[in-house]
Amino acid sequence: MVRQVHLRLRRSEPATRGLRRIALGHLTLALACLQAAGPKPEAVHELRRQLKQARATLRLLRPALGAQRLDPVERRIVRSAQRWSALRDLQALQPRLEALGMAGPPPVDPASHARSMSLTRRELQRVMGLIRAWRITADDEALLEDGLRESYRHGRRSMRQALRDSGDSDWHRWRRHAKTLALQLALFETWNSRALERLGVGSAQLERLLGEDHDLAVLLERALGDGLEPEQRTDLLQQRRVLQQRAAALGAALYAKPFRKLRRNFHRDRERWLASASRRASRLRAPDHAGGRSQGRPH
Repeated sequence: MVRQVHLRLRRSEPATRGLRRIALGHLTLALACLQAAGPKPEAVHELRRQLKQARATLRLLRPALGAQRLDPVERRIVRSAQRWSALRDLQALQPRLEALGMAGPPPVDPASHARSMSLTRRELQRVMGLIRAWRITADDEALLEDGLRESYRHGRRSMRQALRDSGDSDWHRWRRHAKTLALQLALFETWNSRALERLGVGSAQLERLLGEDHDLAVLLERALGDGLEPEQRTDLLQQRRVLQQRAAALGAALYAKPFRKLRRNFHRDRERWLASASRRASRLRAPDHAGGRSQGRPH
């Protein structure tokens, strides 16, 4: 299994190579989740989490790869994650359903679960083969910036649509874009960039609020035919309104600036990150150099 600590960008490798390595690492971890015996909630959650991280990482490569190469891979990853989304939603909602006095999710059919595991395994192995076969010649820090800018703009546009149309699918789409940006920014944590860290922490907080709202939306839909009392429905709707108001306030602060305002921080922090590696390498070489001079002096 790939160690999680390695799934970050390294100074010693081109950015595109690092992104491919990280994506393959998350897909390897996703395959390992399929080895868990039975449809355990923690295994299903971790599988979907690794798939989301792989997809978010690959999206940063879109400027280098183009849609023709990236889209087929992304569709396969999305299909693999969606295969487990209904099970995940039911598992996550079980405590709430029980609190409302409703029946929990039905037991998982072992044959259906085995089939899903087999299909997912084949799909991910195919995806990893496609990724390894990519020939990527472009390698420029502008690619990273372009990928982040795309995710930032998607998030801001989806926020405006959710606040305007207020459909469940609009709020859920905003959640997906907030999640993607948070996962992408986590790749840069070794830069020690305060600006990127603030944006990443804010995006993660936003995704959690929108995730709770999504769970309540699924719960309300699930409970419609199960005799949900009117006061229970009113309480759940009120919880959603509070979550959406908090998400709207946080989103307004998070997306207040256009991405071009963040470019200066992006370039400055990257140069500082690379320079710190050069200084560290110089310090490591210095004793050897000094020792060489001392050996050449007469005693």
